[in-house]
Amino acid sequence: MAMALVVSACSVSPFFTSANVIAVEFGEREEHHFLLILNECSREVVASVEETPARVVVTVRHRAKAGDCGSTAEIILEDPLGDRELIDAHDGHPILFPTWTPEDIPED
Repeated sequence: MAMALVVSACSVSPFFTSANVIAVEFGEREEHHFLLILNECSREVVASVEETPARVVVTVRHRAKAGDCGSTAEIILEDPLGDRELIDAHDGHPILFPTWTPEDIPED
C-alpha cells in the first residue's frame, strides 16, 4: 500500500471535501515521490493512493478556505510510477506532468 502525507497550505470549512489535482509540481515517472498541485485553497489536505499494475489513483480531500491561493499534496508510492497512468479520483482524469525542466527556469 502506498503512503500519503498530510500537507497544510487562507475562512475555513469544518468539513473535508474532494479536491481537484491539476498537475504534478515535481516528480519523475521513475520515482516514488510526487508533489501534486491543487487548484483550491486549503487549510488541511489529506491524500490517499490506490496502486494497480496499470494505474495509480490519487484521492485528495481537504478543508477549503477562502482566498486566492493553491495548495499541494505529497504522495509516496510503493513502486515507481513508470508507465502507469496517474489518475485524479476527483474527476477521473489523468494528472498532468510539467513539460518544463528545472533548467528552463531563468535565474535571477
